[in-house]
Amino acid sequence: MYLKFTYGPNFSLTRWDWRDDISCYFDTDNNLTSIADMNPAGRSIFFNDPTCNMRLWDPKDSCVIESAARAHWNWEVYVLFNNPISKEEMNDNDALKVLMKIPNVKFARVNIEEYSMGTPAEGFVSSGALNDTACPIMLTEGLVKYLTLYKFGGIFMEKDIIVTKSLSSLPRNWVPKQNEFSIGSGILALSKNGRSISESALRLLVKNHKNLDCENGENVMEKIVDQQCSTPDPLTKAAASCNGFEIYGPQFFYPIPSEKAGEVFEPGELPGYETAYTYYLWSKLSIGARFMKRNGSRYGKLAKKHCPIVYSSFTYKF
Repeated sequence: MYLKFTYGPNFSLTRWDWRDDISCYFDTDNNLTSIADMNPAGRSIFFNDPTCNMRLWDPKDSCVIESAARAHWNWEVYVLFNNPISKEEMNDNDALKVLMKIPNVKFARVNIEEYSMGTPAEGFVSSGALNDTACPIMLTEGLVKYLTLYKFGGIFMEKDIIVTKSLSSLPRNWVPKQNEFSIGSGILALSKNGRSISESALRLLVKNHKNLDCENGENVMEKIVDQQCSTPDPLTKAAASCNGFEIYGPQFFYPIPSEKAGEVFEPGELPGYETAYTYYLWSKLSIGARFMKRNGSRYGKLAKKHCPIVYSSFTYKF
């Protein structure tokens, strides 16, 4: 018996097949409360799990969410599932079950068809166009991000960011730079007053869905910065006032750059720890490094301090 691999133009060792089944998105079962019925406050943090397979949820995901909740005890942290996951399924996942011990972590369902109603994405979703895209999971993740900010405002994060410091001192509308030349899409804050930004993002995402980068995801905020910033060359400044929202330098949210992604999982001191609000883990770029157990790694240090509940339950993973 042997395995045959076909190396086509879209083959990548760093990602799953983006044509995964998304039929669960349209399941009408509501085992979890709909996020629309929970009416989150403006000081909320949101994460999204866009898969239909809960077996992909691991301790790293739970660590990220615990770190956000721990840094913001007086905020609510919402984990949004596109999949109508049942409480039995949640209890069967040890990494997910740990999060149930954290009082300000809430779980909610997003039914993408219902969620998009009355928004700029309604026609696109109701037409069934999600099933006719190159990477529907990643596209839906982007839609959920901007739909959530459009409806409620708050902070949206990818499940690849460890929070090391409270974000409460920051204004309600901001976006970080990933490096000196590009906007990062892993974390974003928009208030209800910033609805015009999230609305523009939804329109851009729908309009350009066929050009979505299936490896790196959407980054419509790059275009929005170009369109809405009156400040000359906003990307060249560490923090520029930009038509109602702030642009922050990479040292605050991406202190370890993408070209040094593997260093997250290497031993050593954490660069910029006193300044940074978050550390991006670059999991897609450092998948090999994660498989190597390294005592005293930067990742392990972050986990031990900022997600101690998850860390104590899954020490061997860090």
